[in-house]
Amino acid sequence: MRSLRSLSIQNCKRVLRLPDFHMTELKHLYLALPELIALPDSIENLGVLQSLTLESCHLLGQLPAGIDARLMPKLQHIAIHRCPGLRSPPTGFLKWLRQNQHVYQLCPDAPPADVDIILFHGFQMPGTEAPDAYWRTWKMRESEDCWLETLLPELLVDFTGYDQDCPKAPTTRVLSISYESRLDLEKKDKKAAPDSNVQDGGVHDGYKLAENLIRNLIFDDGVNAGQNRPVFLLGHDLGGILIKLFVIAVEQTHAIQDEGVRKEKLHNFLRNLKAVHFFATPHSGAPVLQAVADSIKSTPGTLEHEMLHYLKVLNKHTARINHAFDSLRRSENDSRISDFTTCAVIATNPTNLGEFGKSVLVVEEGAERVSIDSFYSYGKTNHFTVCQPEGKHSSPVRTLAQEIIKTMEERHKLQPAAPQNSTEKLADTVEVRDMRLKYYGKLVTFATSTSDAPAAGTTEAFVTSTTAASASSTKAPVRR
Repeated sequence: MRSLRSLSIQNCKRVLRLPDFHMTELKHLYLALPELIALPDSIENLGVLQSLTLESCHLLGQLPAGIDARLMPKLQHIAIHRCPGLRSPPTGFLKWLRQNQHVYQLCPDAPPADVDIILFHGFQMPGTEAPDAYWRTWKMRESEDCWLETLLPELLVDFTGYDQDCPKAPTTRVLSISYESRLDLEKKDKKAAPDSNVQDGGVHDGYKLAENLIRNLIFDDGVNAGQNRPVFLLGHDLGGILIKLFVIAVEQTHAIQDEGVRKEKLHNFLRNLKAVHFFATPHSGAPVLQAVADSIKSTPGTLEHEMLHYLKVLNKHTARINHAFDSLRRSENDSRISDFTTCAVIATNPTNLGEFGKSVLVVEEGAERVSIDSFYSYGKTNHFTVCQPEGKHSSPVRTLAQEIIKTMEERHKLQPAAPQNSTEKLADTVEVRDMRLKYYGKLVTFATSTSDAPAAGTTEAFVTSTTAASASSTKAPVRR
């Protein structure tokens, strides 16, 4: 047992305490024991432990003193879900909260952040730490840090210093989706009871997963994704296809939902969606991954993941998803969905698939260019490192930071000006701001007039052409 690297103990009743830990090679520990009252002090012996997940440990009141950053230098991540007695993480550790069945929160939301970023990981190859895919997919190239917690905030501060239209550095709340993504599923796993799997409770169907995500991300009052702030979606591999399924499901649910709070929440999410970034996503299939899946399927005791059909070249399932997603983006119903952008990040280097074949380019560039506004190649990356930047200079981090800054600029410009002190003399000038608003389908310049005092609670504005906005405009004022 000393060489054990991953240990999961769950659904064991009447387990009040655990024996001492002597597994010196253990890296990942998952415990879901509702009657557990204490962890052994010997947990400090787990010197190479990297992640600790505690779920539904209702009676656990505190963590051992041995869980210390100095004694356990490798332990970087502690995920705590439905453990009411654990109010705060140990000093020196990051606490990642599992919000519900599919959603983890990687960055704190206190005070409320300016932007929501939602991550969708992809398929996991055999031998990888699949339950940790929700954060391991997005870690730094040479460390265990999640770049959306470290590099991105630093770049947002740097870029804000050069931009006068963005008054302060935007803050982000990072949510990450966890779902069953192992290629080498065991037959017993498919019949697992809800919440018995650390990833997602055993959901293997893309459409069912999309419906679950609507409840977990949008309807869950503890999450409320995209309700009062811009939303950016990032997907790797299959995660990019799941993003499409999710957005389509949100739009379709909104169309049939009765008036009420839920319809308003769906509307807010669609209107706040600003950009989707696809990392090595096979929009029209990936024969390499399909060949790996076929090889695994032939192994006794395994079964085919139901979402693997999305990887088949030119298959009808992905073709329907692409068509529905493109139709949604072309919709002229501005009240339903925003004009969000799409970007593809393309890996340039072959990927070593180990026992499943020689190094190959997993997803061809042509398969990544479907439904895309812009794309760029991320040099010296393979299929898995394409979403793991090396530093601030890396293109994925810089591109995302620039889009966030641009979005916040536009929101700042659209905010109404602060009320003017009535004791101050109004200037006899017209201030013209090129805000490029959509007005009856046309881009216009928005000019606010300060030459006449407006009535209480109103703002007067003039709609002028984009090329001839001036103080002498005689257009009729539009009151709002």
